[in-house]
Amino acid sequence: MIWEEFEAAWVKILDNYSPRAEYIHMREIVRLEKGFDSNLGWNEKNAFDLLNKCVGYMSRLDKARLHMFYCSVDLKAWRKLRDETYQMPDPVEMCNTFCSEIILGWYLRLYPDAIDPHNDNVK
Repeated sequence: MIWEEFEAAWVKILDNYSPRAEYIHMREIVRLEKGFDSNLGWNEKNAFDLLNKCVGYMSRLDKARLHMFYCSVDLKAWRKLRDETYQMPDPVEMCNTFCSEIILGWYLRLYPDAIDPHNDNVK
């Protein structure tokens, strides 16, 4: 449910801003390029105003439920082990598999009622 709320509020911020942004990407905002190019009506002031609206919204979110996870693989070590004939999934597959398990485990420990076994919807 929190993701649906987040997504709806995020789209509302983007839809109600002029010029309209399809998304937020920090690198593009800072450089005023691609989706934030001056030819699309963007300048430093309005790009950073939109960014501030988004950051302000995120600052009010329940940090216990909307949590950031990331995965990194030491590619030098991964290549060394692969060259030594260890059988390993590729780095993206490793992150997708192991991070998903960690994230779902974390969420279900904190919110055991999040999944209703009689319903396919996740809260």
